[in-house]
Amino acid sequence: MLKRYQAHIDLAKDKLIIQGQEISFLGEAEIPKEEEEAAIQEPTIPGPAGTAIGQRSGAVMPVQDAPSQTSSQPAAQAQARPPQPAAPAQPAAPAAGVTPAHIDSLMAMGATREQAIQALQAAEDNVDMAASLIFF
Repeated sequence: MLKRYQAHIDLAKDKLIIQGQEISFLGEAEIPKEEEEAAIQEPTIPGPAGTAIGQRSGAVMPVQDAPSQTSSQPAAQAQARPPQPAAPAQPAAPAAGVTPAHIDSLMAMGATREQAIQALQAAEDNVDMAASLIFF
């Protein structure tokens, strides 16, 4: 990814430089100790394809992992949902704008078909970005 976007790491300046844009590294005190705890407490905004985006970190969270800001359901009701029906034997058709070869690439990396489609939709069919959404 660094090579693709012509990025380099400047340790003397403590910055990541991507196409002339300098991004400072976080200081040790700025790094959340518990990533999951920080994500749960972080307010989110709706993102593409049903994802949620952290307002402070910019982290993209899948639908099932995204915390809700205005949840009106108690936890007991959320857990009492009926089980989802099993996925059909035939693979779901990809949504418009998602390349089947990109889906196959992500599946070869270990993602499920549904994860691949959802990530590609969120990443606007960018395989590298979709892979980072799934695996990182």
